[in-house]
Amino acid sequence: MIKEINFDRLAFLCEPYISEKKPNVMLVRLVSNAFCFSHNGLCTIYEIQNAEKSVGVMCRYGGAITIYLFKKADFKELCCFLSALGVTSVECDAALGKKLAKALAMKKIDGRSFYNPRPKNYLDYTFEETENVSHFFDVLKAADPYYEDISYEEYYCDVFYRQKLPARLFLAEYGGKNAATAAIMHKYNNVSIISDVAVLKECRRRGLGSAVTGKVCEILLKEGQIPTLMCTEKCVQKLYRKIGFKPLLKFSMLYFTK
Repeated sequence: MIKEINFDRLAFLCEPYISEKKPNVMLVRLVSNAFCFSHNGLCTIYEIQNAEKSVGVMCRYGGAITIYLFKKADFKELCCFLSALGVTSVECDAALGKKLAKALAMKKIDGRSFYNPRPKNYLDYTFEETENVSHFFDVLKAADPYYEDISYEEYYCDVFYRQKLPARLFLAEYGGKNAATAAIMHKYNNVSIISDVAVLKECRRRGLGSAVTGKVCEILLKEGQIPTLMCTEKCVQKLYRKIGFKPLLKFSMLYFTK
C-alpha cells in the first residue's frame, strides 16, 4: 500500500534512520526537499507500507521523485505506482535502482554519497558567501553542462523555496573574476549536503574545486554540521576522497530514455 502523508509523519518515520555519526545522505535529501516544498504545495510525500508496516518513503517534486526503502517493499506495486505518476527521473539506492531500471526501461547512472568528518588544508582563494543568485547562476551555468537547459527563473525558484533551510550560495574568485561555485541546498538536523560545485573550464586544474568544497566544509563544521555530498562521476569521487571525504552508500539516478 502506498499512501500520501504530511511532513510531520515523514519526519517521524525517517528519524530512526538518520544517524548523527554516519548520516544517511539519501534520506537527508528526501526530507529536506519535503520540508522546503511541502509547505508551499509544491511536492507530494508518500509512505510505502507492506503488511500494514511502514517500509519506505517517497517525495515527488515536479517530475522528479526520491525513494528510500527501510525494508523490502512490494516491488510490483511500486513499479505500477511510479508508472502511473508519470515522473521523468527517480533517485534511489543502488540495489533498488538496478531493479527499477530493468522493470521501467530507464537509463541508470550510479553514484556515491560521502561525508567529511574533518577538512584538510586547502589553497587560499578569495571566497565569499553571496545572496546574488544571478551572479552565482551565471558561473554555474557556464561551468556545468547540466544547467544548459535550465533557466535562471527555475533555479531562482528552487533557491527561493529553500530559504527555509536556509539555502546558501558561495563564490570563489580567480584572476579577478568569479570562477567557481558551491552551495548548500539540502539540510536536515545536523547534516548539510554540499551541491552545485562547479569551476569554469578555463580556470580548472588549479585546485579551485577542492578549495571551494573545503571552505564550505570548514564553515559547516564550525557550525556543528556534518558536510556531505553526492556524486556520480568517478574521477570527482577520487578528488573528494583526497580532500577528506569518506564514502557512505551507493545510489542510482534513473531517467527515461528518449
